[in-house]
Amino acid sequence: MRVIVSDKDQPVLDRQLGAFSAVDKTDANDFIERLDEMHALDVFRAYKKFTFDLMNIASGARVADVGCGTGEDVSSLADLVGPSGQAIGLDLSSAMIAEAQKRHADKGNVSFLQASSEGLGLPDNELDAIRADRVLIHVQNPEATLAEFIRVTRPGGRIVLSEPDMHGFWVASDDYGTTRLLVNEIANSCVMPYLPRDLWTMMRDHGLKDVRCSIQTLTSSDIKAVSKVLDLSLVVKMAVSGGLVSEERAAKWGDDLKVRAENDRFAAALSIVVVSGTKA
Repeated sequence: MRVIVSDKDQPVLDRQLGAFSAVDKTDANDFIERLDEMHALDVFRAYKKFTFDLMNIASGARVADVGCGTGEDVSSLADLVGPSGQAIGLDLSSAMIAEAQKRHADKGNVSFLQASSEGLGLPDNELDAIRADRVLIHVQNPEATLAEFIRVTRPGGRIVLSEPDMHGFWVASDDYGTTRLLVNEIANSCVMPYLPRDLWTMMRDHGLKDVRCSIQTLTSSDIKAVSKVLDLSLVVKMAVSGGLVSEERAAKWGDDLKVRAENDRFAAALSIVVVSGTKA
């Protein structure tokens, strides 16, 4: 079931997870703030490092991060390729590109381009490695996006994709029925919420070699961090306004999480599906 809302609810809708697919049509500052909150979390930095390692980056390499946001990962990649290499950040949002350029203007081996994931504007066989993190669940045609990644990667180059399995997100609760309804609302705000489960076969279908799939589990006992990243207060509001749950039931669910947090019993987890392959 999808929530039906009126025009007056649009500012609230614009903060949903799925609105990352159209940042320039929303308040970009809200999404910039959320990206900063994610980047500050140890669990996020740990799985990101894992994806960097899968890129097999050598000194002097040319690499790209698609859906680069504020460019923090591009900066990390620039450190890995060294001064003789090049790290390119690409994003559909002009606001994100402007923020990335402002933050990382002091690095001589980075560049940022506004581009669609289906049309990167780079030459064939240009890159030694390319990655996209939490991007393909927001695009309409992930097959075309992957084909474009393959086009711009040289033979022997690496492609690394990491996407959250949002329908698999869980939070410990006394009311798992309500939890499931709210998790579905979060997941279904994305364009392709089930895509992570198809990445492994999709990369093999596109002719990539040495395709490997692994699961990186992000766990948290910090209710504030989880609430900020997923904007749980928004999710609850939309579920109530859409008639998915009653206001009383939603309040009881939220109170349960608060009590758990106060007694050091809050727990939540999300699986990140990481798939890598080599261009033949």
